[in-house]
Amino acid sequence: MTAARRYPDDMSDRGPVDDDGEGAAALVDDGGAAEHLDTTSGTEVTGTEPRGLRRVGVAISAHPLWTVAVLVSIIAIGHAVWIWMHRSVGAYDPDEAGYIANAFRFKRSIDPFAPWAFVRQVVTTGTGPIVPLLAVPLLLFGPDDPRTVLMVQPVLLVALAVAVAGITRKLAGPRSAIVAGLVIATIPTVSLATQSFWLGLGAATCCAAAVLALLHSDHLRNDWVWVFGGLAGVMVMTRTMSLGFVPGMYLGALLLCRRERASVIGLVKAVGAFLIVAAPWWIINWTGLTEYLFSYGYGPRAGLFGQGSVPERLDFRYNRIVNGVGLIVPGLIAIQLGLVTATVSVIRARVERHEWPASSRGALAVAAIVVVGVAALVSTTNNGVWFELPLIALIVALVAAAMSRSWLPFSIAACVIFAWSGLWSLGRAWWIIEPGDGQPPTATHFEDGFAQYDERFGKYRRDEHAAAAADWADASDRIAAELASIAGTGVPPFVVMSGNMQLTNNNSVGLAAELRRSPLTITIPDTADPEAELRDVLTPFPSGDGAVEKVVVILHHDQILFTPDERVDEFAALAGQLGWRTWAEVPLPDGGRAEILRHT
Repeated sequence: MTAARRYPDDMSDRGPVDDDGEGAAALVDDGGAAEHLDTTSGTEVTGTEPRGLRRVGVAISAHPLWTVAVLVSIIAIGHAVWIWMHRSVGAYDPDEAGYIANAFRFKRSIDPFAPWAFVRQVVTTGTGPIVPLLAVPLLLFGPDDPRTVLMVQPVLLVALAVAVAGITRKLAGPRSAIVAGLVIATIPTVSLATQSFWLGLGAATCCAAAVLALLHSDHLRNDWVWVFGGLAGVMVMTRTMSLGFVPGMYLGALLLCRRERASVIGLVKAVGAFLIVAAPWWIINWTGLTEYLFSYGYGPRAGLFGQGSVPERLDFRYNRIVNGVGLIVPGLIAIQLGLVTATVSVIRARVERHEWPASSRGALAVAAIVVVGVAALVSTTNNGVWFELPLIALIVALVAAAMSRSWLPFSIAACVIFAWSGLWSLGRAWWIIEPGDGQPPTATHFEDGFAQYDERFGKYRRDEHAAAAADWADASDRIAAELASIAGTGVPPFVVMSGNMQLTNNNSVGLAAELRRSPLTITIPDTADPEAELRDVLTPFPSGDGAVEKVVVILHHDQILFTPDERVDEFAALAGQLGWRTWAEVPLPDGGRAEILRHT
């Protein structure tokens, strides 16, 4: 039986709405090339061939996701060019350096005669392995350069935009889908995330793709439930904190679930798919992951990265989302008025037809994911970097869908403002637009963070970035070279490294070692813990033929230390007492030095 069609009485771009929530675009997408819809009159027109611009419009409406993919690919190429020109080898913060080094480790472990070595390397990686894993194909066919690894970020940008457009299409229709895809690709926070190798963009892409699969699952009654559960599993392997979004995602699934046996079985399948994908990695790394979550997420160190009461944290997240989207006052006003009129339109439809719009259940499910996700973020004082990015992606889809039901002037105003701010945002992100009159340029993620350690990284001194990056990269490389010389042609040493700071640390040296093809195992002793047995950390390994040697590296400087490194001087003094002696020293660009110790 053909599903009944209902015509909305608002100024939506949806046209008729099927019972399953599909918009008018289904007529074209399902192959009805000769049948299109006149959304102005609400009547079907057959046998007429659109011409000129109308023909282009029909083609775009027929393939909104392909349209988004093509347009955002152009933006992605712009980001890729910027990355290659400006992300110098030394200008990676510690987390970025660690993730990039993981990609090189994964590539190094590939051996056709020992396939399990690669699997073992991936599944035993304690930080989210998915984004570095996605970069491995680029390293196989591209140069061994950290910027090659970063090229996976523009690819993820395209995938995120298509996923957000797909969600919006399910909720509102093709034109809204195109708008949402372009908005998410041009907002400031996504541009910065694309130019950095943090894991927020990967988590957002997986989250949006999982929600899209959920909306395609026909109330959890078809095979899309496997995709939904599997992608949710991939999401929590992309970034550890994404575990906090899982309850909301399954609440959304529960809201879509009907009182039918097929729906209930589908929900069970989705849970099973999640466990099949995510459980092995979490079980293998359980100790490290839980220690991290209950130390930096909800433990004593969570306050180091944020603070405040629940209302203050909620206000912080709200401001991060608004600023991340780049909402200027006129745009915020247009959206607020648009949302009010959209609400009026939906309520009027409910009163007059005694039914909610067909897509309202899907919208409610997505909204539930956002609300529970915000609650998860507010539950911890750890502010994190781009923790809220997956929620921003879903919010963009929801707002675009709602605006499709608002009064037309507000929708047009919002689109014009976002088009202008999007172009402005990209221009500043690519360093094409530099505002005058003393207005500071938009800083990249690393500029504000690095400038407090080396002023040459400041956003007003961009012509000095390359030299500064080269200096710090050279310091890490020289440390890695000294450590490699200890091993010679034998087993690389096990390195204990203290005094870590933003520009020289275990991850920067580890990345330098990977680039030299002389990999190292480096650990940071927790000197901040008063109960830590530092004597055990400084106990040398047994010597003998083929034995691994333990080497201690201590960084001496006046910079801000990593959290576990509060007692570097005490650690260095204890090492001297226990027979560790200076073997080599490497100067640091800030006047400090790296001291390499071996046991006598």
